[in-house]
Amino acid sequence: PPLQVAWQDQAFADAGAVVSVTREDLFRLDPDLAGKLADPSVQRLGAAKRLQRLIAMLYGQQVKRFDYAAGHSTVAAETWQLRRGDCLSLTVLAYAMGRALKLDAQMQEVPVAAVFDRRDQLDFLSQHVNVLFRHTSPIEAPYGAGSVRSDHIVLDFEPELGARFLGEALSDQAILARYYNNVAAEHLGKGRQALAYVHFKAAILADP
Repeated sequence: PPLQVAWQDQAFADAGAVVSVTREDLFRLDPDLAGKLADPSVQRLGAAKRLQRLIAMLYGQQVKRFDYAAGHSTVAAETWQLRRGDCLSLTVLAYAMGRALKLDAQMQEVPVAAVFDRRDQLDFLSQHVNVLFRHTSPIEAPYGAGSVRSDHIVLDFEPELGARFLGEALSDQAILARYYNNVAAEHLGKGRQALAYVHFKAAILADP
């Protein structure tokens, strides 16, 4: 665990900055959406059909219902209400929906080329996450080393980045840390240093 000597709480004590989002908040679904997923007629479907229902709710009949929007991470309920989000926000929403549908889902960080973005003297490094759903496809076909098994399906809102590859499995705590880190980076970029500090600290404590 990080040593207490690393923290500079006293430097931000007067700012009143706090972290308000918990792990439960991050993955909590919008009540209306949760009700739809809990419908017995949906829960009785086979795994492949339940995943099809999940995809239809995200992408809709017009090919793409949710928009990818970089630079701002949101909790699952807010992402659903906004109908947009960055890869972490959309991954959290899809994973939470999959969990409600009792699907075998795994969040993962996939290997992609490092992308640096400089904004007002700050360098931002972007990485990529998505959701792997296991044993939800009837397809049986060869797959290469490091690629996704033929009976697994990856849901990726930027599929050109890493939809075909297995990544590093991420726990709830690991994705929570990445959420806090994203929020901290956004606060830092906007000059809100106390909020940036408490969220960076929360990220490290969530997953050192």
